[in-house]
Amino acid sequence: ADMFAAPTDFVTSRDGFTRPANTTAYTAGDAVRATTSALQPLMQFAAAAQQPGGSGMIVGARCMTDKDDWASQQRLWLFTADAPSVSAPADNAAMTTMFQNEPFWIGYLDFPTATEAADTTASTASYAFADAQALPYRCLVASTAIYGVLTDATGQTPASGQRFAVSLDLIRDR
Repeated sequence: ADMFAAPTDFVTSRDGFTRPANTTAYTAGDAVRATTSALQPLMQFAAAAQQPGGSGMIVGARCMTDKDDWASQQRLWLFTADAPSVSAPADNAAMTTMFQNEPFWIGYLDFPTATEAADTTASTASYAFADAQALPYRCLVASTAIYGVLTDATGQTPASGQRFAVSLDLIRDR
């Protein structure tokens, strides 16, 4: 073993939400969130660092929804801070790039078009996998979490109360 190599460990952090009870179609670039209020918390990926202010790399991600015919591409915007420090739109509002978010911005991951299993009659979900390009992050001094906002990249019509779950594969520095 290389005595100069930084020790790491692998974890998966997950968060999910239920979107509002409506079927208003998304436009490409709209936020997919649990609320119609922009001031609500973002998705939180807990234990992204072993200690406050810790760091790591995102090496993969999964997105699953309970709508089995959800043929959308998604984008997950990632930050080191939650709302209100990070400005993010409400559900079904256009995601905007805000310079005020720059100190907290990690980057984003693109999920390809979601798919369902071959047995479409019994399937109850659609899913997509994203390969991260070893996206590095450092949590804020008093935090071990990172945060995210999911957006619809293609403009789909959601189900009322549709549920989403996102998992991040992380290599945490020790």
